[in-house]
Amino acid sequence: MPSKLSIDQTHKLLDEVLASSPLEECHTCECFLGYLTRLELDAEQDLQALFSPYKPDKAFIHSCLGCDPCPPADAFASYLKAKNLIDPASL
Repeated sequence: MPSKLSIDQTHKLLDEVLASSPLEECHTCECFLGYLTRLELDAEQDLQALFSPYKPDKAFIHSCLGCDPCPPADAFASYLKAKNLIDPASL
């Protein structure tokens, strides 16, 4: 995976995690928001307009709900693994 994500790659990854998140609460969970932040940092250009609708007021952010599986956390881990940012054996 290249170091910077194209607009199309970013859209695809965002669409995938949104489609895989079964609960409304997923979109205010630290697992989802951590992944979202990483995608935003790795995007090749400023995509604030793409990400801003998914950034809740800080009062609504909550820690991991402990879902098993946790689709946003799984997507985040897969992404980091593909970018060689984590050791696959640690998963």
